[in-house]
Amino acid sequence: MAVAFTDGEKTFVSEASVYRILKAEGLVTSPEFIVMKAADAFANPTTAIKQLWQTDFT
Repeated sequence: MAVAFTDGEKTFVSEASVYRILKAEGLVTSPEFIVMKAADAFANPTTAIKQLWQTDFT
């Protein structure tokens, strides 16, 4: 929406401002989170050295 507003109205509005306005009006819903449990081992374990460079458990 911020990009469309900037292109159409030729004035800048930040994405954070658009989000804050929409949230204040109740037009933004919270995302549903899927809770996952950590496993004891990887589903597809590596078979060679340096095969797995990075893992993100956020």
